[in-house]
Amino acid sequence: MEDRIRDIVRRELKSCVDRIDISPLGDLIAFKKGTGSGNPRILIDAHADEIGCLVRYIDNNGFVRLQPTGYFDTKATLAQAMTVWTANGPVEGIVGAKYPILETATGGAERVPPFDDLFLDIGVKSKAEAESLGVQIGDQITFSRRFSITGGGKKCMGTALDDRAGVCVLIEAMKSLCKGPIEADVYASFNAQEETTIGRHAALCARIVNPQIAIELGVFLAADIPGVRDDLVISRQGDGVVITLHERSTEDPFAGYVCHPKLLELFRKVCHEHKIKHQIQPSTVYVLSGVPFIRLVHGGIPSIAVSLPIRYGHTPYELMDIDDFVSCRTLVEAVLPCMDSEFVNKKLPLE
Repeated sequence: MEDRIRDIVRRELKSCVDRIDISPLGDLIAFKKGTGSGNPRILIDAHADEIGCLVRYIDNNGFVRLQPTGYFDTKATLAQAMTVWTANGPVEGIVGAKYPILETATGGAERVPPFDDLFLDIGVKSKAEAESLGVQIGDQITFSRRFSITGGGKKCMGTALDDRAGVCVLIEAMKSLCKGPIEADVYASFNAQEETTIGRHAALCARIVNPQIAIELGVFLAADIPGVRDDLVISRQGDGVVITLHERSTEDPFAGYVCHPKLLELFRKVCHEHKIKHQIQPSTVYVLSGVPFIRLVHGGIPSIAVSLPIRYGHTPYELMDIDDFVSCRTLVEAVLPCMDSEFVNKKLPLE
């Protein structure tokens, strides 16, 4: 699902970076030479994929069964438009399930069906007709949703802001290096298959680059909506970029990390000096970024996650505050010149 995004990234960056490589597994890594002698090396990572599905099965009536690639909120997936990306071109369909009214007698009308019970209705009558449109096992499927501006111009909404927003911040950060070079060599990795492997492709990019510092650009759950207890609102839209202090997974409480203290100190300092609106998020038990995987590569890589607070993650429509995007972009662009050889050699070590 990264092919089209890779093409856009390559087009946007080809005139302002020194090299663009593609890993054997589809990760795009762009390199911008600094004014130094190859040190420090900074990796900034964002993921280029999105949640979606594969065609798992086509029944005799032409209904397509779905294999999820990434976590889905099944409730939000029902009755949504999706696109099958076939070799013959896109085929549109709508996600269906057994009508709730048919389950009233058995008490199942309010039940959310398991994801395996969902299907994609592409408007055909047979498997042969579906195949004549080019639909085949393994074709990729994504949500069909348009990008739009809302909230009086203050917010935007669309599919896969996780992590299109991070990709966009990273593109802008790399372009900013053309205006004023810095000492460090900067590598931008737009990694593949994050939604199915979490941060393992980010770690792969770190192994390729072997950086001295890594910055992960992602999204964060903004739970400032009705019905959520105040102590569970882990970030708020409009309060700026999120700097994560601690992460752990609901599935594995020992899979997280605590933020590198010297990087946290630097990012806080830059936010205050540049008057960048920001939030220090003490802890999340919901998801993991790429940082827990990057930081353990080679002999250990000091790493930090900065994120954009979005609402309704992993659904057909996600919502983002545009000022938060500006805060994130400004922070990344402002912090890069501070990561020079003096910082890496004298201030970063935990001694």
